[in-house]
Amino acid sequence: MSAVSLRRDLTGYGGGGKGGGESQSINEASDSLHSLTSVRLIDLIGCKEIEGLVDGARSIALNETPVQNADGTYNFSNLTIDFRPGTQDQDYIPGFPSVESEQSVGVELTSATPWSRGFSNTDLSAVRIRFSIPALSQTDTSNNAIKGYRIEYRVEVSTDGGSFETMLYEAFDGKTTSTYERSRRINLKRASMGWVVRVVRVTPNANTSLISDRVNIVSITEVIDSKLRYPNSALIGLQADARQFTSIPSRAYFIKGRRIRVPDNYDPVSRTYSGVWQGQFKVAWTNNPAWIFYDLALDDMYGLGHLISQDQVDKWSIYQIGRYCDEWVSDGQGRLEPRFICGVFFQSRADAYKVLQDMASIFRGMAFYAGDAIYASADMPVDPAYAYTAANVIDGKFTRAGSSRKSRYTVANVSWSDQGDYGRAKVEYVSDEEGIRRYGVQSTDVTAFGCISQSQAHRVGRWILLTSKLETESITFQVGLDGAVARPGSIVRIADPRRMGRRNGGRIRAGTGNSVTLDKAPVVQVGDALTVILPSAESETRPVVAVDGDTVTVNPPWSMEPQAESVWSVDNIDLVAPFYRIINVAEKGDLTFEISAVQHEPGKYAYIESGIAIEPRPTTVIPMRYQAPVSKVTLSTYTVSERGDNVTTMVITWPAADRAVSYQVDWRRDSGEWVSLPRTESLSVEVAGIYSGAYQVRVKAFNSIDVGSAVVLSAVTQLEGNLGAPPDVPWFSINGDVLSWGAVHDAELAGYRVRYHYGSNRSWGDAADLVSGMVQSSPYQILSRPQGALTLMIKAENKAGLQSNAPTYIMTEMGDALVANVVEEFDFHGDGYPGQISGAIVVDGDLRAEGTLAFWGNDLADYWPLDDGRQFFTDNYKRMVYETTIFTPSVVAAGLTMTLDVDFQGGVRTIEYRSGGGDPYFGSDANPFFGADDTEFFTPLPGYQPWPGSLSAQLIQYQLRFTVDTGPDQGVISACKAVIDVPDIYESFDDIVVPPAGIRLPIAKKYLAIKNVQLTLQADGGTALSARYIDKSVTQGPLVKCFNSAGVAVAGSLDARIQGY
Repeated sequence: MSAVSLRRDLTGYGGGGKGGGESQSINEASDSLHSLTSVRLIDLIGCKEIEGLVDGARSIALNETPVQNADGTYNFSNLTIDFRPGTQDQDYIPGFPSVESEQSVGVELTSATPWSRGFSNTDLSAVRIRFSIPALSQTDTSNNAIKGYRIEYRVEVSTDGGSFETMLYEAFDGKTTSTYERSRRINLKRASMGWVVRVVRVTPNANTSLISDRVNIVSITEVIDSKLRYPNSALIGLQADARQFTSIPSRAYFIKGRRIRVPDNYDPVSRTYSGVWQGQFKVAWTNNPAWIFYDLALDDMYGLGHLISQDQVDKWSIYQIGRYCDEWVSDGQGRLEPRFICGVFFQSRADAYKVLQDMASIFRGMAFYAGDAIYASADMPVDPAYAYTAANVIDGKFTRAGSSRKSRYTVANVSWSDQGDYGRAKVEYVSDEEGIRRYGVQSTDVTAFGCISQSQAHRVGRWILLTSKLETESITFQVGLDGAVARPGSIVRIADPRRMGRRNGGRIRAGTGNSVTLDKAPVVQVGDALTVILPSAESETRPVVAVDGDTVTVNPPWSMEPQAESVWSVDNIDLVAPFYRIINVAEKGDLTFEISAVQHEPGKYAYIESGIAIEPRPTTVIPMRYQAPVSKVTLSTYTVSERGDNVTTMVITWPAADRAVSYQVDWRRDSGEWVSLPRTESLSVEVAGIYSGAYQVRVKAFNSIDVGSAVVLSAVTQLEGNLGAPPDVPWFSINGDVLSWGAVHDAELAGYRVRYHYGSNRSWGDAADLVSGMVQSSPYQILSRPQGALTLMIKAENKAGLQSNAPTYIMTEMGDALVANVVEEFDFHGDGYPGQISGAIVVDGDLRAEGTLAFWGNDLADYWPLDDGRQFFTDNYKRMVYETTIFTPSVVAAGLTMTLDVDFQGGVRTIEYRSGGGDPYFGSDANPFFGADDTEFFTPLPGYQPWPGSLSAQLIQYQLRFTVDTGPDQGVISACKAVIDVPDIYESFDDIVVPPAGIRLPIAKKYLAIKNVQLTLQADGGTALSARYIDKSVTQGPLVKCFNSAGVAVAGSLDARIQGY
């Protein structure tokens, strides 16, 4: 070993009168330990065959540093790259003889605490442990020499819970002043349950500054020996000098992904389609989202190919969408790019329908399943596929709804994946300045699925803002079988005469190759565009060249001759039918279908991609700012009898207003507040159950674009109506926790009140409220209910506070009260019914009502016929009252609840309670005015009130009273118990460090009992393999300990959860 001499000047003072000490040199041995470690990585980057790396080694980055620069130089030395594309017969990657999974450890190995880890994967062949020494040396102070040092250690393995066996015994022997690493493979025996690997430092820690002897365990790797080809899996293997990295490097690969089915006339590089496609496919790479959608639907490994066939996917519509995706558009920076591209990497299973919808969202589309096939549609320029008018819509009725102001977005924050920044999410801010001035900032956050282009993300934002701004109306209508041909995603024209202001559609009476005879054609002129539905169920539009009465001639001719009763629609110079996009077609039965659609603006595409202004289309001739009012409003009444009550109904009528499609009607009585009725399309409304008074009505007309007229008031009219309370509720029922009842017709109805009694008592006045306040409508779910046999009652109440004359009632059994943790009971039945009893006696442990005495006992009475001498009794049992003794709960706990366990029978039954008192005034006979019985004296209890089903119990006095009224059924109480219970209490403790002697959990809450202690040992809990509680002390907290595989208590760390009360 060669030595290196280092000279260092030392200054000091000598002793014994001599001069200062002299300087000495230090002799340091050269390093003898040198680590050279390679890193080997294999990454699965794709399922089935992929195209490969975009540009060789330039497409690989380690720790976000490219492997190869643009000039061909490399940033990493001794790097080997091996690629497998994912074919079925590909070869394995040499140099990777095993499947390995490295787990980071990063702990110091000390002689005081061995390190261990368990493994349950019984397929393992070995483990590899990686050690690290920051420095290894010792200083000899006798000669100022720095030399090497020796640290011995051993590796032990326990198989299937058996004893530990030494598998390796060696040492770090030498000197190093820099980090030294070594890896050791430990072969494992066969196991049925697993292994525990333990590393023991034999040489004690020096614990002195003169010796550097720290040993770290960096990682441990699971090893499965095999040569795997990984068929149908795209792989990249890397091997490099580990000295270039401080840890396992992150990897990024820029790849061209799956090779998929594309049309055989398609060039995915130039994005061109040649000739007429015959429906055949080839395999190639593309990032066109339409063809990725198609392949995703049909692939049998990661798609739906195991469930559907090619015939069940509409490839022809996808072909049109694919061509639209490949068209070149401006990227806003002077370059061109495809309209839509897709860059997505699926890493986990997901719902198939959602994945297809997400994929369709890339081309602004949707996927749907209809007629045993999968279809896709896109929001792109297409001709209308069908026409709907009042002639082919049931009742000619179109129902419209507008979007809310909150959905008129003016700012879109679109998240996209920046491939130039290793796929990190970026946000593209898109705003509509005109919309902000009108609506303010209405922001929406959107994630553009599969978007890897900033300009594409910007177009997504513009599409969202423009769609929410211009396509604000939805429409619903019903059609017969002939109108159900349009599919979701189709664009249709809707010629609604009420919205457009005139009739621009109807049915054909006769047709030829270039002319049709319409049912009425006064609005068709030369130069207009006439649309008809052909026998193929497709719409076709032609320019009008001649009009002769109801016969219209077009040029060029139709592709096939229109048939009689087909639908027609015309677009004039001053009026065109608006477009809508079908979003749903639902069968309603009886060969009728309900179609839902949303407004469609065909001019938005040019604005989204080129900023070209949108020219508004004239879709109505109705004045935008004026609607004519109704001419007058008339009031009248009629009266009918309902269940014996006379109900008067007010009838309000008015003549139709010009171009009006709906009317808003309000009424009031005796100059009170206005009552609004739902908007109606008819010319009359009725208000049932009115009261006598002076009535006035106002009516406002609305046209199809929701422009309202001036309000027209009726004359104040005196009407004779109801004089008293509202009618009784016609019927009342209960199903589980849900109450239902028949509606009461009362113009001034305020709501309904629901009350209850225990037993069969039907008295309304002293009944308890089941629902606080009034209930407005049926059905109604009870949130809190009493238990036991109940009589539920309901009455209607009007705004004047008058209630129905008689309650409508039902009798039901609500079941027993639910208790959690019983802490105290007062069993009056078991104690022989202590307290006051009236009209009853205890028989066989039950309390039973007494019967009445006989009027006479034999036939001696003159007016009684001579028969068999039987006694004659009345029909009723006595009224039975049981009043318990006063009792006071003694348990101190939070959340005490009192419930009753009562079983009693008979006629009208009631349960009442009273409570009060509290601390006694005095507790002994010390006061001269107190009796000599040594009884505590409480404040008097208040009067009784109905039992509510349960109470929040307190440490005060309680008393109960049970009553069964006289009647033919004997009153019986066979169970009578007051139960005090408390809810569960929970506490959680995280990161509890447990010494070998154990530790008590630091409970902060007060417990009567602890029912359950759950312990979860943390993964880094040292040698501990299990944890359990020793006791469940409610005062000190549960005692918990950790144990190793040998059952010996050791240190560890855990999380805990306590359940008690």
